[in-house]
Amino acid sequence: MISRFFIANSTYSLLQYSLAFTDKMDKTFFLLGPAVKDCNLKSKATIKLPPKELLDEYVHSFLDKLESKLEGSSMPFYGNLVTPYANEISQNYPFYSLSDGASDSHMVEKHLNNPNIIQCYTTKLGHEIEKSANPKLVVHDLEKLWNEKSAEEKAKIASIFNVDEKSLKLLETKSVILITQPLSEDGIVSEENKVKLYKSILKNYDIDQVVIKPHPREKTNWAEVFSGTPIITRQVPAELLS
Repeated sequence: MISRFFIANSTYSLLQYSLAFTDKMDKTFFLLGPAVKDCNLKSKATIKLPPKELLDEYVHSFLDKLESKLEGSSMPFYGNLVTPYANEISQNYPFYSLSDGASDSHMVEKHLNNPNIIQCYTTKLGHEIEKSANPKLVVHDLEKLWNEKSAEEKAKIASIFNVDEKSLKLLETKSVILITQPLSEDGIVSEENKVKLYKSILKNYDIDQVVIKPHPREKTNWAEVFSGTPIITRQVPAELLS
């Protein structure tokens, strides 16, 4: 029986949640953005990312549908506040924020001061905020949480991101993981220059020892760029590989 919701478009937030609340995974309904929509979860739905010009219309429609589905129930939500609809949900339902790692660590203090946020979950990144005595703050050590899991729990968490035994054995044979970033998708460089950048980096390594882990938001076809080089599914958070 579903007793809570998760909303995010982040593999990092999903990994943090699965490690911190492993026993709640089957009781959670997951509202997932495009970056994590293919993750292997029991109860899930994909959320549409609204165009800016239709944001208010999309949010209003989404909240109406949510209210109708919940039929007056006030279930708690766990999620990343950068995700579309999440901020509005936090104003209407009990909300527990989950960080997206370094990318939104500067917003943790703001979340702690937000009366709509019941608890703020972040991770050990060496930031000053981790020393805060604010009772709303919970700092997760992802490596420690992973090491505390049983073999069965580890396998269950890995399967969420479609990491199977074959993938793990492949990783064991490689010494270099290239973790790419959405540089062209975020408008930092052109697609052509992004490809040139990573080609220049890999010239320094034995290509037979390389495996590539694309960022979830990337659209680049790395299998085409580096033919013959293993490509790890985009849904796998880099932290899980370590």
